[in-house]
Amino acid sequence: MKGKDRPIFDAKCLKKYNIRKNFVFIGGIITFVLFLLFTINNTVEFAFWFALIVWLLYGFIFSLVIFSEEYYKPKQIMKRLSSAKYLYFDKAGFEVTENLTLKGSYKGFDIILYPQTIYKQKEKNVTYDVIETFYTINEESCLEKKEKNMSGKYNIGELFFQNQAVSFVPYKWCNPDYESIIEDLINILKREELKPLSKKDWDERIGNPLRLNTNLEEEQDELRRTKQIVKIGNILDIKYIKPKDK
Repeated sequence: MKGKDRPIFDAKCLKKYNIRKNFVFIGGIITFVLFLLFTINNTVEFAFWFALIVWLLYGFIFSLVIFSEEYYKPKQIMKRLSSAKYLYFDKAGFEVTENLTLKGSYKGFDIILYPQTIYKQKEKNVTYDVIETFYTINEESCLEKKEKNMSGKYNIGELFFQNQAVSFVPYKWCNPDYESIIEDLINILKREELKPLSKKDWDERIGNPLRLNTNLEEEQDELRRTKQIVKIGNILDIKYIKPKDK
């Protein structure tokens, strides 16, 4: 599967962990408190070395968390996206983005696939995918009402229309026929007289203004990212929340 190189442990990735606060500041406070506590019944030297060891252990665990999030998990996702299950997207010219999503175009519509993982009991993983695309319409004044009416159950999944974007989890999430699913999705959009809107244009017209609206930023951002609630049989409830844009 083709895609952009994703550097490991680059500055942009590390910023989100706030190392100065979570490691230096919090770790320093823990170390100082332990040092004070152990000086009560021990020598100052012993208390110092014990607190220092705890701080180093804290740093080691913190490093393992970063390693897991920035190397191990992305590697597992890349391995998954390279499997036979996603062969259709490889043939269709889709690429893996820096955020580890599949992005491509089909009949003019930009389509993004978000590989997700949900944890069940007994530490067993259930993997599924969220598919999203973007659209526009001639009469945008009536779009909000139309989106509300369009949202619902279809043959490919429960589609959620909002803010000129539609997303869903395929019903056949275990072994989906992506070629048929994508074709049916585009047919639904065309039947509703929706026209293609590129991801870039969507960001400029809708995504960025939503994020810049300071008064409703958190509420709108969660509303925009919360795409779908799906129940698979009687065993699994999924609430998909799209990761925040970087």
